[in-house]
Amino acid sequence: MGQNPAADAQALALATLGPGATDAGLDAARQLLQRVLEEPVGKATKAEAKRLLKLLDA
Repeated sequence: MGQNPAADAQALALATLGPGATDAGLDAARQLLQRVLEEPVGKATKAEAKRLLKLLDA
Protein backbone atom coordinates (compact mmCIF):
# COMPACT_ATOMS: atom_id res chain seq x y z
CA MET A 1 0.00 0.00 0.00
CA GLY A 2 1.22 3.50 -0.78
CA GLN A 3 1.33 6.67 1.24
CA ASN A 4 -2.38 7.39 0.69
CA PRO A 5 -4.52 4.45 1.83
CA ALA A 6 -7.74 6.15 0.75
CA ALA A 7 -6.52 6.59 -2.82
CA ASP A 8 -5.22 3.03 -2.84
CA ALA A 9 -8.57 1.74 -1.63
CA GLN A 10 -10.45 3.72 -4.24
CA ALA A 11 -8.22 2.49 -7.06
CA LEU A 12 -8.54 -1.10 -5.87
CA ALA A 13 -12.30 -0.86 -5.49
CA LEU A 14 -12.78 0.66 -8.93
CA ALA A 15 -10.52 -1.96 -10.50
CA THR A 16 -12.44 -4.81 -8.88
CA LEU A 17 -15.83 -3.52 -10.02
CA GLY A 18 -15.04 -4.12 -13.68
CA PRO A 19 -15.53 -7.21 -15.81
CA GLY A 20 -13.69 -10.25 -14.55
CA ALA A 21 -13.75 -9.15 -10.92
CA THR A 22 -12.93 -12.01 -8.59
CA ASP A 23 -14.26 -12.73 -5.14
CA ALA A 24 -10.71 -12.43 -3.79
CA GLY A 25 -10.30 -9.01 -5.40
CA LEU A 26 -13.62 -7.81 -4.03
CA ASP A 27 -12.74 -9.08 -0.56
CA ALA A 28 -9.37 -7.32 -0.72
CA ALA A 29 -11.08 -4.07 -1.69
CA ARG A 30 -13.56 -4.42 1.18
CA GLN A 31 -10.77 -5.05 3.68
CA LEU A 32 -8.76 -2.07 2.47
CA LEU A 33 -11.80 0.20 2.60
CA GLN A 34 -12.54 -0.99 6.14
CA ARG A 35 -8.97 -0.07 7.08
CA VAL A 36 -9.50 3.41 5.65
CA LEU A 37 -12.54 3.81 7.89
CA GLU A 38 -10.36 2.97 10.90
CA GLU A 39 -7.60 5.42 9.93
CA PRO A 40 -7.46 9.06 11.03
CA VAL A 41 -8.60 10.51 7.71
CA GLY A 42 -10.95 13.33 6.83
CA LYS A 43 -14.73 13.15 6.73
CA ALA A 44 -14.81 13.30 2.94
CA THR A 45 -12.41 10.35 2.71
CA LYS A 46 -14.51 8.30 5.11
CA ALA A 47 -17.66 9.20 3.17
CA GLU A 48 -16.01 8.05 -0.07
CA ALA A 49 -14.88 4.79 1.54
CA LYS A 50 -18.44 4.15 2.77
CA ARG A 51 -19.82 4.92 -0.70
CA LEU A 52 -17.40 2.48 -2.32
CA LEU A 53 -18.24 -0.21 0.24
CA LYS A 54 -21.91 0.17 -0.66
CA LEU A 55 -21.02 -0.27 -4.34
CA LEU A 56 -19.05 -3.41 -3.57
CA ASP A 57 -21.90 -4.84 -1.53
CA ALA A 58 -24.58 -4.03 -4.13
